[in-house]
Amino acid sequence: MSSCKNDVLLDDAFFRQLESQFPGGPQSPWFVYAILILQANDHMDLIGSTWEYVKSETPDEDELLVKARKMREALLKASVLVGFPKGINGCIALRKAILSSSPDLEKKLDQDPSLRQNLQRAEKDARGKAFFSRIYAQHTERVLDNMSNASGGDLFEFAINAVYG
Repeated sequence: MSSCKNDVLLDDAFFRQLESQFPGGPQSPWFVYAILILQANDHMDLIGSTWEYVKSETPDEDELLVKARKMREALLKASVLVGFPKGINGCIALRKAILSSSPDLEKKLDQDPSLRQNLQRAEKDARGKAFFSRIYAQHTERVLDNMSNASGGDLFEFAINAVYG
């Protein structure tokens, strides 16, 4: 059970109730949405509580590793929207929580290669555009055109390469 600077109390009952609101049960990415809300509202102290609950409900270590990676990636990508300081603080809060409860898992995470560093520009463009297209579906070209027109092309480039690529 954890409380934050605003005396919000998060316990297993809270997390079970939150999880029940999302379709898919244990396979739902509800925990990703939860940490993003905490990150955006500067409740980094509660990211660890979320991790502890996810860990307690995920007995399979491989599945737990996948969830940890999803959480880390979400905190990183959201930093574009909520600000890089919150991105840094969110990632650090998650890492501290994992280190304190699952040091062997953190060692595996520390060995993960960057998902971005070794990509050639064309590969990054293709990957970013494909991911963007999955999200925006039939609206992809219109959204990209609007982003490009609104920013002299910079928003388009940034989104495809830094956010989605």
